[in-house]
Amino acid sequence: MELFDRAVAADPNDALAIYHRGVARSKLGQQDQAMADFEAALAIRPDLDEAALELGIALVESGEIEKARPRLEQARGNPALAAQAEFFLAIGQLRTERYDEARAGFERARAANPDLSPAVSYYLGVIEYRAGHRTSAREHFTAASLQAPDTALGREANAFLAILDSQQGSGATVYAGVSVQYDSNVILAPTGDVAGQAITDEADGRTTISAGGSYQLYRSDRSRVAFAYDFYQDLHFDLTEFNVQNHRPSLLVTGDFGLLQGAFATQYDFYMLDNANWLHSVTAAPMLVWPQRDFGRLESYIRFQWRDYTQSRFDILSGYNTAGGIRQVIGIKPAGFLWGSLEVDAQDSDAVNGELYEYTGFQSELLLSWVLPWSVISELGYRFRYEGYDDASAAFLPVGAARRDHENRVTVAFRKNVSEMASLVAAWVGTWNESNKVDFEYDRNIVSLGVELRY
Repeated sequence: MELFDRAVAADPNDALAIYHRGVARSKLGQQDQAMADFEAALAIRPDLDEAALELGIALVESGEIEKARPRLEQARGNPALAAQAEFFLAIGQLRTERYDEARAGFERARAANPDLSPAVSYYLGVIEYRAGHRTSAREHFTAASLQAPDTALGREANAFLAILDSQQGSGATVYAGVSVQYDSNVILAPTGDVAGQAITDEADGRTTISAGGSYQLYRSDRSRVAFAYDFYQDLHFDLTEFNVQNHRPSLLVTGDFGLLQGAFATQYDFYMLDNANWLHSVTAAPMLVWPQRDFGRLESYIRFQWRDYTQSRFDILSGYNTAGGIRQVIGIKPAGFLWGSLEVDAQDSDAVNGELYEYTGFQSELLLSWVLPWSVISELGYRFRYEGYDDASAAFLPVGAARRDHENRVTVAFRKNVSEMASLVAAWVGTWNESNKVDFEYDRNIVSLGVELRY
């Protein structure tokens, strides 16, 4: 400050000296003097866009939004300053409750400078929170927390997430969804295992209906216990004998141990096939989560599952499946996250001739989630899965070697929250299973359009 004072005293018409003294005063918290310097610099050099930007920012922070606008619009015309100017124009629009304009402005700022992404995600969360759109707000605050976890902004995002949690009252949620789908190859494989007779090689359309809810039974600062129930029904247009209904009660326990977080989930599945009892399944899965500052989180889990098929043509699939895996979640700029996982599993049978379907499996997955313009959430996923079967599977045609399957699956999905409670969802899933046994080779493409409601 002493040196800038000397420079201004030596040449009162040196606009740059006055501008830089204003920047120094701003950093020292002397906002009134800083704004006076910026105005003085602009009076000497009206084209000094840097001074216009700083004056606009100072005016926004002091609440003088209308006075700030022409200064920020001037700075926006300078490509080097456009992102910052757009960002603070959007903050001004947010503070005057012009939310639609603010959303568009923040998206333009992020497109111009991806480094602004954590701040943009945070302020988009603030907009959705003020508009009462809690689901969208949670998504934006979560993105900000992942992208800048060990910063003041990340801590503010986490504070908003805590507020959203506290506003859930009893912790009760309900949801419902309906979708229309086209399936190029209807396959009866809800658990991942496919008996040869369950591959139709026929296309069909269907309507799917889902509904459910959860209730928080217990909650403290470090732990929660919740009960949930989910219902699913699909109704095929032609292949009605493949209509599946599922009832799933489940229990979830979570805990925060400081360095690590833990969870335990257990669920019971009761399936009906064409209105007849078909499958009972019990699953238990403990999980540990390691939050990683400035990066993301690492998850590890074990899964135990028992399956009992009650219809004779599927009874051979009854047995136990044991799996273990890890998943790394990484927050990435400007607006998304990436996760990758590895899993191994083994299927053991307790049915007569069940060794035909016993296997050891391995799979790896990658998924990228990205927030597109207009707050459209996109997902692109890929999964590779390998299954090596017991020697008894050599009996399948062509006879000779044990069965080996390689599956590739690609998923593309888009979600748009049109209100606090309603979302539109579009998705495509493509699956290509290669096998050395002719009965288990297939391709499958599913296209889905749906609506989800949540409260």
